[in-house]
Amino acid sequence: MNCSAHSLLVHARYLVAADGAHSSVRAAVGISMHGSDHLVEGLTALFRGIADLQPRIERIGAVSSGAQLAQRFRQDSTFRIGDAAHRLTPRGGTRMNTAIHDGYDLGWKLT
Repeated sequence: MNCSAHSLLVHARYLVAADGAHSSVRAAVGISMHGSDHLVEGLTALFRGIADLQPRIERIGAVSSGAQLAQRFRQDSTFRIGDAAHRLTPRGGTRMNTAIHDGYDLGWKLT
C-alpha cells in the first residue's frame, strides 16, 4: 500500500464492488444495469404525536426504487454484490437480506 497527501494506491487480488446502486466501481469497469430504473416513485412522511392531539409532520421525503440486474456479477477479479449487482424494491427488507446473502456467498468463495 502506498499513500500520499492526495491518493492511496492499494494492490489486491480481488475488488468487491459493494458501493451501492450507483456503483462507481461497476461504472469504472463498464458493467451496465438492465431493467427499470424508476419502477416505483412516491413520498414518505413521518408524523409525531397522537391522532387526537394534532400530530405534526417531522419529515417528508421522496422515494424511488428500481428493479435492475447487473450485466455480470463478475468481471476478471472484480465482483459486484448488494445494490451494486441488483437493485430491488425495499418491500419486505429484500434489499438488505439479499445483500447480506451476497456477502456471505462471496466470502466463502474468496477464502
